[in-house]
Amino acid sequence: MTPKKGEEGREKSFAPNRLVAFHIARLRNERGWTQVELGRRLEPFVGEPWSVAMVSAAERSMSGPRVREFDADLLVAFARVFEVTVGTLLAPNEVLRMKVPDVSEGLTASEVEPFLFGPGEIAIRELRDRLQHNLRTTLKELSHSRLLLPPGSKSQ
Repeated sequence: MTPKKGEEGREKSFAPNRLVAFHIARLRNERGWTQVELGRRLEPFVGEPWSVAMVSAAERSMSGPRVREFDADLLVAFARVFEVTVGTLLAPNEVLRMKVPDVSEGLTASEVEPFLFGPGEIAIRELRDRLQHNLRTTLKELSHSRLLLPPGSKSQ
């Protein structure tokens, strides 16, 4: 669920509340949850289930005329429901930038990550990504070699 780039092929810039709305819809869709299910899953964290209308309105905040203000309590609730960091809910991506008053074109993901996640978290994520890549490469290489054959098997 990645929005298309702007007409000129440039990134779109969204205020933080619109980024949160985008990520709520993206994370819900990635998990295959309905809006009813997300509303039900929110109950333990916000005290009552959200209706479909409430979930829909929150998700439409990304591009609709009404923008929901996601306070700290809601950010924590959504982070817990989706089992992600609060920073994940605010993070821009390769297409979306974070709109801020002092930078007209908005901030890129790499510009925002240090204050969302801190240098330690960024280093851990980069290490995890490298390890996953190396593991995929090694497994691919092994699948083409005799090393994956059970003991006593003959290669073909």
